[in-house]
Amino acid sequence: MTRQPKSLALLLLLCLLLVWPANGDAAESEIPVDVARERIAAEFSRMDSALRQTAEKLGTVGLKGEPARKALRGLCAAFPYAVDCTAIDTRGVMLTVEPQQYRHAEGTNIADQPQVARVLQQKTPVLSSLFRAVEGFAAMDAEHPVFTPDGQLIGSVSLLFKPEMLLEKQ
Repeated sequence: MTRQPKSLALLLLLCLLLVWPANGDAAESEIPVDVARERIAAEFSRMDSALRQTAEKLGTVGLKGEPARKALRGLCAAFPYAVDCTAIDTRGVMLTVEPQQYRHAEGTNIADQPQVARVLQQKTPVLSSLFRAVEGFAAMDAEHPVFTPDGQLIGSVSLLFKPEMLLEKQ
């Protein structure tokens, strides 16, 4: 995830300060800013690693079918704040979406979303800004390009999440 990590960390830290006390007694939920920053950075590192591993898997099994669904379910299950995980082809079409409650989005073209265009053009991992997802809510999206074993780009893998849910888990 190469998109302005310092400004993203500051944005998430601000969100953390706004959201955290809502979950209980403010005095009990206070943590030092540097600890919060380290936790968030560690979580994004873990997310990036899982996306890379899932991209490698999808590169060998393809973006559709039960093996792709299994890989996407595993990715989503690893992150309690994940809303859905998607395999996107090089045209920007959501081919496979997990979990099942979001499968209605399969077939949707999201090529106009900046992070999708960027991951497919630059062929590098990206992290979006906050945007209105086709699923109907404000979210952020982490994406990783998917390559076949011979190096051909076939699409990307996406982990869509609500930042406030990520912060509640920290």
